[in-house]
Amino acid sequence: MLSINDKGPSNKMNITVREFTLAIMRDDNIGGEMMTDDELFREAYTMNVIDNQDYLHPDDYITRKAAARIIHHTLLYLLDEIDVSDIRPANVLVDLYDCRTCVLHIAQVYCKGIMGSKTITDKSSGKTYEIFDMNSGIEHDEMNQILSKIWNRSK
Repeated sequence: MLSINDKGPSNKMNITVREFTLAIMRDDNIGGEMMTDDELFREAYTMNVIDNQDYLHPDDYITRKAAARIIHHTLLYLLDEIDVSDIRPANVLVDLYDCRTCVLHIAQVYCKGIMGSKTITDKSSGKTYEIFDMNSGIEHDEMNQILSKIWNRSK
């Protein structure tokens, strides 16, 4: 049996796709501070930062894999940042290939230090593993840490 080594239960609420997208698009580095929320969300869609699913379901809670995709698209399409060519460091994530379409997004944000991993322990063997935990939600504290890492890192 595997268990995730968390810092304990949290009463904080997960954030939505819309909240996450607007937080990125509102940043001074993007320049979206003069648009309404609706205009800015539509602009994120137009600029390929978010996809159809995000645009059609903005009030769904965002998963870590969706956040990785949105961040990766932000880096590519808004900040003109190139991808890390060697994503082998992401291979420590035992769940990296659980979503084949997510691999590149997750590997990029992981290798660039924007989103980290979680440690799980196999209770029977005591062995620990690193996972991305791609289907879990993101809370406000984690979103703020992610945003800080996007804007405050050396490229």
